[in-house]
Amino acid sequence: PVPLLGRARSSTTPHNMPRRSRSKSLVRSRKSKAGDLASQRLDDGDEEPLASETSGADKTRLGRASSSNPNALWPDCDAWRPKSMFDVYYRLTAVVPREEWPAFSDSLRRPLPITFRFTRDAADDFRAEGERVLSRWAAEGLGTRRLGLVEGWQLHMDKHQLREAVPGSDAASVREWLIRGTESGLLVRQEVASMLPAATLGVLPHHRVLDMCAAPGSKTTQLVERLDGGGGVVVANDFSALRCFTLVKRTASLGPRAASLVVTNHAAQKMPRPPAARGGGGGGGGASGFDRIVCDVPCTGDGTTRKHPEVFHRWEVALALRQHPLQLQIAMRGCALLEVGGLLCYSTCSLNPIENEAVVAALLHKCGGAVEVESGADAVAAELAGGCAPGMSTWPLLDFRLARHRDLASLRASADVPVREKRLYRASMWPPTAPSLAAQLRRCVRLLPHRSDSGGFFVALLRKVRELPAPPPRAPPRSSPAATADAGDAGPRGEDAGSGGGGGASGGRSSTLYAPVPPAVSARLAKTIRKRAGKATRGRLSGRLFARTAQAAQVVYMTPGCERCATGEAPANRLRVVHAGAPVFCRRRGAAGEPSRFGLTATGRRLLAAELPPRE
Repeated sequence: PVPLLGRARSSTTPHNMPRRSRSKSLVRSRKSKAGDLASQRLDDGDEEPLASETSGADKTRLGRASSSNPNALWPDCDAWRPKSMFDVYYRLTAVVPREEWPAFSDSLRRPLPITFRFTRDAADDFRAEGERVLSRWAAEGLGTRRLGLVEGWQLHMDKHQLREAVPGSDAASVREWLIRGTESGLLVRQEVASMLPAATLGVLPHHRVLDMCAAPGSKTTQLVERLDGGGGVVVANDFSALRCFTLVKRTASLGPRAASLVVTNHAAQKMPRPPAARGGGGGGGGASGFDRIVCDVPCTGDGTTRKHPEVFHRWEVALALRQHPLQLQIAMRGCALLEVGGLLCYSTCSLNPIENEAVVAALLHKCGGAVEVESGADAVAAELAGGCAPGMSTWPLLDFRLARHRDLASLRASADVPVREKRLYRASMWPPTAPSLAAQLRRCVRLLPHRSDSGGFFVALLRKVRELPAPPPRAPPRSSPAATADAGDAGPRGEDAGSGGGGGASGGRSSTLYAPVPPAVSARLAKTIRKRAGKATRGRLSGRLFARTAQAAQVVYMTPGCERCATGEAPANRLRVVHAGAPVFCRRRGAAGEPSRFGLTATGRRLLAAELPPRE
């Protein structure tokens, strides 16, 4: 095995070549991590270093073990072998029963099977071409199965096996079919776990939907397709401006359905409230919140080892501790933006209960009964993923040396935990003591790789049953690092995290919202439409064309729900809009001495074809 602290200098390296400088902090962190790993292994004659920090049950179990046994600290292990901190931590956390650990550990190290879903544009003949082979594989019991809930398939092979398929075989034909479908936008390659949040929410065509952390956009496209051209809208938000533009590029394949999409750039925990929906328009009824919210928060991603094996090497205990406050802030803000009776899906691609059940328990406690965990997500997960596990109602809290602590007070009183490490822990990370909260946590859903042949994933479906309680009075600001981290414990309403305009990656810079195209431009567009159509259209495009500038470099088509979120002026609309609607016209430069002209985009041609009256 490669030493944790680096390799020795090669004998072929010239002695006069200067060694590459390394950050002192990086070297210190590697030494600290090496010490943590080395402290877990008991060689012959060593004492049990964590016995003083373990619970009574663990002390009894350790006492029964032979002192000469090097595996005394880990009685579950058949034999000691080099382990990553990841394996040791999750064995102690008991995310799966002891008898399932071998299958769970092996599945984490296997590549993901190929999974995809059809878009609404996929024609029947295209589907039939590939499903002839897929149906035969499913009938033969190879492991290929249909995902009826999302109109997709999960294959029995991974991308490496499909890449090596022999030319002329069924696998090779499926590979070419998948490539053609992906390039033409007829299918979307998406993991089963990623399909679960949108599938559990039950989005209807008139709903106002928010995707709080949307990039790269696979969930967003799934949500937009579920609107099916109704009067609703999907607001896809991301903190990073670069990821927002990636999101715009990803959703370009939606074509005319992008008319129901608005892309915004805000910090999710400071997401401003959208403009109130006017009565009579597409299900809003004057509401200023959202009917459905996907809250797929930033996380450590340690459930993605099947896609990113490097997670095993970069994982450490502190990662989840740093994410927990931000995750709670975002979830609280999501509940504040949710309409009464609406649903919020909190999800992560993490296995750690500190990022999953602990956040949900803290959220339920802070909301004071205004939010409840909805049942039914397990049935959706079982149908879609083929198997799942309930949420955890209790879990141990471990420090960097993997010693257990009963509560925050005992951790802060421990002399073995450095002060810098103590600052990362919050009382909300420990399991709840109230039986009612523990019962609700069991309604959450965990996707485990060995049960569902997917990545590790967590989902909690939350329903808002009444308005959130008023936030407590603000405490005077403090300058200590602990106070900065405690900012995640915002008031129940979360208004302090978004009432001011929603800071984003671009600071306080305002954005230019959309407005109806000027009359002169509208007349030119109407002339282009008549020239292209050659006959009268139904007029759905008229009055629904918008641009960001008077020059109208790009003209987009919007649904009524999209218009309400992407038009107007501050302070009535505080959303920082990156893009909205479906582009239908773009201004093109004319030849020398000639004026510019408007050209139809591919989406515009499709919309115009839908505008034409049916043939007699």
